[in-house]
Amino acid sequence: MGKLKRVTVIAFCMMFLTQLIFAAQTSTATAATVNKLVVIAENVNVDVKLSSDGQYSYDYDNSKFTVTTETNGGVFKINVKAKKKDVKGWDNRVKIYIPDQAYKHIKCISKKAGVGLQAANSNITVKNKQGAVSVKLPSGYNKTLNYIGSFGSGSLDINKNKDFNINTKISCCAFSVPGEWPAYSNSSANYNYKSGEGTAKINIDITNCSFSFVK
Repeated sequence: MGKLKRVTVIAFCMMFLTQLIFAAQTSTATAATVNKLVVIAENVNVDVKLSSDGQYSYDYDNSKFTVTTETNGGVFKINVKAKKKDVKGWDNRVKIYIPDQAYKHIKCISKKAGVGLQAANSNITVKNKQGAVSVKLPSGYNKTLNYIGSFGSGSLDINKNKDFNINTKISCCAFSVPGEWPAYSNSSANYNYKSGEGTAKINIDITNCSFSFVK
């Protein structure tokens, strides 16, 4: 084989492997078959975004991460893990695209993970242990959000919603709210605030965390 031909073959193989590693993957689960979604992230950064094509898809480097899925009736579970402990930085993250639909329930579990969750108009449960989880509510949110955090950080983007009722339990935390809201006293173990009719129920229970609300 001539030198030019060998170089061409090698280049083609490298290009194929690169595409294989970074190729986006899709799932057989669809908006029509799923009503409850569970995302579990462990030692990895995950960015969950809404898609408009009714499909679940994943964009990640499979030399660094593993993504596995499981379907049980209408429950669809996505597990994300890092293959190596030294994978750091938000640029090194798994992107998950979920259909933009009204789920009955979305559950996010973070175990030493960084998670950005762009949520649909659904009941939401977040459990964050030693991680960082940020949630952005959709416009017109009228469901219930339960956020439990320990030894980590988090934030909730209200996204200009007007009708919500916030109940927060706070222990040994750095806690902040928008300037237009009632001020929080550092000596208080609770923070409660109702806006409008209080339609959306937002329950926050945090221990040894930093947490902020974004208006």
